[in-house]
Amino acid sequence: MSSTASDTKPQKPWAVLEPNLKYYKSNLSVLEPEVVKALEKAPEEPVPVEDDVQVRGVKNPLCAVILGFGTSRVVEEILKLRKTVSHIIIIEPSLNRFHATLRRHFCAQILNDKKIDFLLGVPDSEIQHHIYQAFTRFDEKEGSRAQTCLKPEIIPDPFVYSSKGVMGEVATKALTEKILAAATSVFQSMGCASDTFNRWIQTQKNFDTLQEAYSIDKAYKKFSDMPHIVVGAGPSMEDFIKECKEKDLTKKACIIACDASLRRLLKEGIRPHFVTRCERKLTAIFDGVKKEDTNDIYYVSYPWCDVEFTKMFKNNVMVYRANGICNWTGYKHAELNGGVSSANAGLQLAYELGAKEIVITGIDLCFIDNASHVPGTKVEFDIEKSRPLWKEVKTNEDKVATQIPVWKRCHGEYENSIIKYKRNRKLNVYNTSLKGAVIAGTTVKPWDDLSSLFKKDVFPIARLKKHLYKFGDKEKKNFEGRKETAINYLNQLLKDLKEVFASLDDSLNNNMREEVKCMNQLKALYEPKEYFRMLGDVTKSLKEVYGSPAKVVDDFKGKYYTNKLFTQLISDTLQLDIFKAENKVRSMRNLMPDEHERMKQYIFLHAQVFRLIEYYARETKALLEGQKMKLTWEQESDNRGAMSKPQGQFNCS
Repeated sequence: MSSTASDTKPQKPWAVLEPNLKYYKSNLSVLEPEVVKALEKAPEEPVPVEDDVQVRGVKNPLCAVILGFGTSRVVEEILKLRKTVSHIIIIEPSLNRFHATLRRHFCAQILNDKKIDFLLGVPDSEIQHHIYQAFTRFDEKEGSRAQTCLKPEIIPDPFVYSSKGVMGEVATKALTEKILAAATSVFQSMGCASDTFNRWIQTQKNFDTLQEAYSIDKAYKKFSDMPHIVVGAGPSMEDFIKECKEKDLTKKACIIACDASLRRLLKEGIRPHFVTRCERKLTAIFDGVKKEDTNDIYYVSYPWCDVEFTKMFKNNVMVYRANGICNWTGYKHAELNGGVSSANAGLQLAYELGAKEIVITGIDLCFIDNASHVPGTKVEFDIEKSRPLWKEVKTNEDKVATQIPVWKRCHGEYENSIIKYKRNRKLNVYNTSLKGAVIAGTTVKPWDDLSSLFKKDVFPIARLKKHLYKFGDKEKKNFEGRKETAINYLNQLLKDLKEVFASLDDSLNNNMREEVKCMNQLKALYEPKEYFRMLGDVTKSLKEVYGSPAKVVDDFKGKYYTNKLFTQLISDTLQLDIFKAENKVRSMRNLMPDEHERMKQYIFLHAQVFRLIEYYARETKALLEGQKMKLTWEQESDNRGAMSKPQGQFNCS
């Protein structure tokens, strides 16, 4: 993903302006009381500026991010552009600088504009999380902002973020990278269609498990009086093993271990209370673990985790994410909306259980002494595959270490969740990885300094058993009914799509002939005046011509896109493709001047998405009917017909 940082060129020497009390009072009158109160403690730090600012090079300010707020002129110039601007985010880390600007520029209209968000005084360690939140905000009229933030236009305030500005080039580059990383995270979180549909395939194998597994939503918030330890499989897990064996921490805390750590923990005689898993693949991660080893260990997994692992544990807990397949099932299993990795999910589980004191261990997020994981654990991905993308990160020793991309994603997940939950409750998160990467929001502590947390025995399993339950036959019957309803719905969807494609094929063939006819008419004209008059008429007629197939697209979207069942069965799988298409559609007004060309692109973009909808509707229907999914290139046909044959499954996440 890339973004064009537009040129902003002041024309005269910069100077600090005199304060204007009238402006200041007007600006304060539209601010929230808590912001005004914060400004009282923020002594102003004015920056030299110039009133004559020209913003050049802006191509697509659909989603504009302005770096710094030393003047109101940059945002005013953006708003004057003859281009569509859906929303603007202004990032000003310094409340002192923001205060100074309010005293020197009239900003009331900007501050009051609903499509402009300010991120003020946010620490550098938290800024990416807040940008992500701004990119994904939902508006009842406009929908999700994610439909516009695929390629945000980044515009630096030259007086703050530039080679000559007060923050300089290095800070400008660093903030730009965080913006682009946040935009990337928005779309990474959606997952590609193939990977998401593989969740459906795996979940279909777990349909019986939905009924048989425990649900723990009634246990949420019931464990706030005991410390929690979340165990990752990084090198610093060695310190936990030593501490746990010496002080018998399994009796002093609720221990939540990621899947990769279980074999080593059992070998050391350590029995965690929970083991979390997110991955859908069947791997060797639990090799050597026997069912008799899992007494009083609760396996917490998602519906798409392999059913063979479910069979290995005596106590299975099903958890859900707020996504299409989980919502569609109708079962009300506990939500656990966290987890790039199983350790991420473990930390999320600690939050949900109500933990106030959390210790994370083995969560290093970088190589320590050339090791990625503690010996005796299993890595499920190819570390070397991403070597060209490895980067250096700051460690808790104030040194640097190497981080690979998958750890970077996990890193962001930890920081986002810690910031979120600390904002909503009194929460301490201690990090015992002394050589690991800095995780914003955690307090780095050696184990010796945490003794006060483990003063008394706690009994997490005994308490858990009071709140566990399984679903009855009524839920099973309702689930079977939902399958039948979904199959009927998908049949109707496929029937409607057949009509849509027939209509589009007919209209677009006629329209292309109409365009060729118009071109030939224009070739016959030699008088400039007549040519341009005719060109205007032709352009207008082509707009009317493409209005018919555009309405076919609109009608289908109007019928299905807002339907709850469509969201669960189809658009959750295709959300990345749909959001990318919507980003392109919304950007066309800024990038394509001719309306009939925009309409043509609008039709073509949606026709491509509709073909994907048709494919996954057929596949989902076959899955719900119990037909075996073909996942190899060698199997060439099945009883679902040529149109429904999978074209290979690729992991795009």
